[in-house]
Amino acid sequence: MSIERICIDPGHGGSARGTCSPKGIAEKDLNLRLAKVIKAKFDDQGLRTILTRDADIDLSLADRVKIAGEHNCDLFISVHHFH
Repeated sequence: MSIERICIDPGHGGSARGTCSPKGIAEKDLNLRLAKVIKAKFDDQGLRTILTRDADIDLSLADRVKIAGEHNCDLFISVHHFH
């Protein structure tokens, strides 16, 4: 089986801030930045990638799964930060 479509899910977003770094960076913001970097790396390799969110919005778990399903993704990557 080959992986052609990848869904990258930046965890949290909107009112769900997640944890906060000692320097005050919200997890939701860090997750989104990292997800965009990962997407660019995959895109450079010719893979088709989508993000569940590309802005600071609220998304339920069901919405995230629905997005991946609508795009027939072969792989779902959830990005979260913890310390």
